[in-house]
Amino acid sequence: MAETEGRRRARGLDALPLDGGGGGPHDPGMEQRVAKLEETVQGIDKALRELVPSIKQIADGMPKVREDLAEMKGRLTGIEGQLRQVPTLWSIGGTMLAINAGIVAVAGLIIALLKA
Repeated sequence: MAETEGRRRARGLDALPLDGGGGGPHDPGMEQRVAKLEETVQGIDKALRELVPSIKQIADGMPKVREDLAEMKGRLTGIEGQLRQVPTLWSIGGTMLAINAGIVAVAGLIIALLKA
């Protein structure tokens, strides 16, 4: 509680009691709760101050991440183009069928010529 009193003095509030007088309701535990809140705020402030360097490091690294992503996008576009040129199973099957039909036609022609 001495820390709270020191803070109150530093802010020029040492002469002002928490109980404002006037006979209204006063919570006797308020000073302890305020001290706990101030302690919690200090912890939050400390945690944020510790996070700032990490956040700055992440922010500083973002241009490199963007460059890497742009490079990867270019590579993927190239791979996509190459994959589009790869024949599908249906096109391979159709080609094989056409070749076999051609072989049968040539064989039939040769047989017809030999019989004649």
